[in-house]
Amino acid sequence: MTGLGKLFSAWFHQPGINDVTFNRKQYLSFAGFALLILVFTFPFFSPEIHFGMDGSEFFAFNYLFYHHIQFGTSVVFTYGPLGFLCGPEYLGNNLIIAIVLINAIRFVFIYGFLMFGFLVNKSHRVFHILLAIGICNLAYIDMIFVGSAIVTMLLFHLRKKIIWLALGCLLGSVALLVKSSYGVISMAILFSYALYTIIWHKRVDVFLNTCIFIFCSLFVIWFTLYHSFSGIFTYFQAMYQFSKDNSSAYQINVVNHWGILGLALVFFFLPLLFNKSELTKLLYFISVAGLYAAFKYSFAREENWHLRFLFDFCITFFALFILLNTSSKPFIIMLPLAAITLLYCNICMTNAYAIGNSVSIISVDNFMKFVIHYDDAIREAKKSSEVKLLDEEQRSIIGNSTVDCYPLELTYVIADTLNWEPRPTLQILSYTPWLDSHNASFLSSGNAPRFYVWQLSPPPISLYSVDDHYLLNEEPISIYEFFKHYQLINANSKVALFRHTDAKLLGDEHMTGSSEGNINKWINIPSTDSLTVLRAKIHFHNTYKGVLRKTFYKDQIYFIDYMLANGIIESHRLVPGNAVSGVWINPLVSDITKGPGSGEKVKAIRIRVTGSGYIKDNFSIDWKTFRIL
Repeated sequence: MTGLGKLFSAWFHQPGINDVTFNRKQYLSFAGFALLILVFTFPFFSPEIHFGMDGSEFFAFNYLFYHHIQFGTSVVFTYGPLGFLCGPEYLGNNLIIAIVLINAIRFVFIYGFLMFGFLVNKSHRVFHILLAIGICNLAYIDMIFVGSAIVTMLLFHLRKKIIWLALGCLLGSVALLVKSSYGVISMAILFSYALYTIIWHKRVDVFLNTCIFIFCSLFVIWFTLYHSFSGIFTYFQAMYQFSKDNSSAYQINVVNHWGILGLALVFFFLPLLFNKSELTKLLYFISVAGLYAAFKYSFAREENWHLRFLFDFCITFFALFILLNTSSKPFIIMLPLAAITLLYCNICMTNAYAIGNSVSIISVDNFMKFVIHYDDAIREAKKSSEVKLLDEEQRSIIGNSTVDCYPLELTYVIADTLNWEPRPTLQILSYTPWLDSHNASFLSSGNAPRFYVWQLSPPPISLYSVDDHYLLNEEPISIYEFFKHYQLINANSKVALFRHTDAKLLGDEHMTGSSEGNINKWINIPSTDSLTVLRAKIHFHNTYKGVLRKTFYKDQIYFIDYMLANGIIESHRLVPGNAVSGVWINPLVSDITKGPGSGEKVKAIRIRVTGSGYIKDNFSIDWKTFRIL
């Protein structure tokens, strides 16, 4: 064998102490059962276009992929260029691409799961098949990525074939380009195993190979999608920005039962005291960082799919735990099961979980619908898609000019075949100055759309935001640039249409003074005339207790109370990350069609938080004003 041949052989086959020689028949057996399980647990797809905040997001991901609009340069978001896989729609070939890719990933997971089960206990093959069916019926695409990361690392550990490490890194890279949460957890698992080999085996090569495979996978996929490497580092920086203040911006207030959760945590890790299996300890070691990441993501916004995320992670872990411990005493297996049960009890007791738990044991009908009768599924999706519509006058005004939609609804684009020029963050998700500045730069550039379709709330006309936020505080830098460059030209009860103008509609913003404030204390605001808008840059400072809370749990919820001149108090959520850019103070605009200078006069404000001791009681305020020209 030549030197190159020996290198190739050593690279792809490094026999280990637990190595088992498989013949072709056994490989085909794993593949055959994996295909059967894949068909019988075929996932359901919803290729219709839906309106609303989440529906608009998935439409956007499909539109961006179909039109080759680049992430990292044109768009920055918590989802990535392959985000459409989470909700593929009928645009172009998106649905068929998603069907192929998602089921290829599912096949890898099932195949690896069955092979790993055979290696640890080949006498329980029927049970392994049933377990694989169960986990595939319960797990969504997020946990297929996570499960694949764990399985590939365990197989690499047993087989010492670097192809499993390479495959795990490839799938982890794909996960990172689908959605940040999927990718971060997958990467946590991959690098946890690399850390394990450094600590226990004094091997650095696994860590280096992991870095090389991930680096190559990411850059190859990125280049395949966009034919260049531009934007990739901005994409990852945006992922960090979105994760940094997510809990501050969009958490909801729920009551957790910490006694139940604490007992669940004890039960989850208790098997380590009774189980001496090296593989079980390895499973825990490579999963614990992913468990922490899943907890942070799940508890950042405790409702429905966010709550379900941690629960599904534990289910995936439990399936692998059972596979490793089929011969253990029943009480050992019952411990993590009890932990999952307690976690589910807490989920239900929050009263924020409203997802049905019915599970189809056999999903062949999904295979028939989306594979055998694919064309019928597409026709049905196009017929039943829910869309928003502009009136004829608004549509004729826009013509073929570029347009964007604000603040959340994006399906006007497809309903009225608009020429969409999306802003970087797509929706009102710019909850750090870095993200906000990207949108602001776009609005002040030559690429800014000629028109903005601004969705109004149902009558009475008001601003449209989420979670009791005040829309003009969502992205302070961008909203100033918007009103500086766009003027209202048409409005009805549903939509306000703004047109870009070269005229300067707002004066420059100037700092007019500073003051101090205290939590739960009213602050009198500076007086202004009817053509001046007052904003406040508010600087909060976390205590050490607050830093620990944000690191291991999540931030508290911030509120701003407005005392109006007529004595009425109006309250809104406040995003502390954006407060440093300028909180809208006076006037308090409620009808955007009357302009940014309209609204109720404010005489005092107050800042409140849900907890105590997490931020310093005193904070500084820089008052800023700009005039409406």
